[in-house]
Amino acid sequence: MKMSYRPGQAGLAEGVAFAFIATVPRIFLTTPAITTGQSGELSWAVPLINGVCSMIMFFLILYVAERVPGDLLAVCRQLLGNPFAWLTGLFYIALFWGNSILLLRQYTENTLVTALPYVDFHIVIAWYSFVIGFFIFTGHSTIIRVSYLVLPWLLASILAVFALLASKYNVYNLIPWQGNGLINGLKLGIMVAGYDISVFALIIMAPSFQNHRTVRAAGIYGLSLSVMLKTLITLVYLLVFGTEVGMEKTLPFFEMSRLIYISRFVQHVEALLIALWVVTGLLAITANLYVVVYLMSRLLNLPAIRPIAPLITVITACLAMLPKNFDDVVVLDGSFNLVSGAGLYFIPVILTLTTLLKLRKKQCG
Repeated sequence: MKMSYRPGQAGLAEGVAFAFIATVPRIFLTTPAITTGQSGELSWAVPLINGVCSMIMFFLILYVAERVPGDLLAVCRQLLGNPFAWLTGLFYIALFWGNSILLLRQYTENTLVTALPYVDFHIVIAWYSFVIGFFIFTGHSTIIRVSYLVLPWLLASILAVFALLASKYNVYNLIPWQGNGLINGLKLGIMVAGYDISVFALIIMAPSFQNHRTVRAAGIYGLSLSVMLKTLITLVYLLVFGTEVGMEKTLPFFEMSRLIYISRFVQHVEALLIALWVVTGLLAITANLYVVVYLMSRLLNLPAIRPIAPLITVITACLAMLPKNFDDVVVLDGSFNLVSGAGLYFIPVILTLTTLLKLRKKQCG
């Protein structure tokens, strides 16, 4: 029986938008400021390094998926048995669910800080949860098509911010270019690569796309576009603020947008950009949470995800409200990234080594 959430209709454009939206949301949060404090003037290279690491791991797991039919759970089941498939499924459910919870809390907090300071926290998170639940209930096609529509507007607005801030660039803010040390920058880039683990959603939901060529191209183009944009935003952030001021900002991209002044009649363009990055964040949360309900449905062999989608959304909203303050959320986000690194590095390596071993045995036989 063909499951309703695996229609195999998504093409390259939708896959690129899905991969981009799923991996880009933290660039609008506090992450660039934290990276600036840890790597100094070399922080612009950190997104580039973790993007390269994520791309390598994506190619490894894609190598396996192209030689073993099915999605990620089916691949694990064929290579290492049903218990390993269950463990892998539960592990990725925890990772994508944790990512959804942390993103929902951070975007809610940032909305209150930047746009709605007098609105109750619970009202904002309730509305966001309603939108997320609606998108999940309507299916993956709605998520990827809305992402495809938002992508050009997001890129155009960010490039416009770069152009309007050109007069404030100071190239001396990039000196010394080694920052806090080349080894430190390389180490940090490898460690924070877990933030890009959402690109694995393409492999996890491979039957939802047309074929493996679509998945490969979507992963390459979507992740490359995301990495390039995150690198440019961090670079512009350094050019404008420098390291000493940059590490103190809570919302780097919002602070850059506030500096734009076209004329006395055209200013405060950040008000328009707030809506855009909120939509981007909600789509990223929805994409991650959809992977959660997809994996649950696969593990339980359910014919559809709609019965569990509202319940998962409500639980996500409740868990997002548990941290007492924003500082706790930032600490949890850093710890979560370390755990995500295990899912990014270890499982693709294990699957690749197992595949190579079985192919070698088959050739010898």
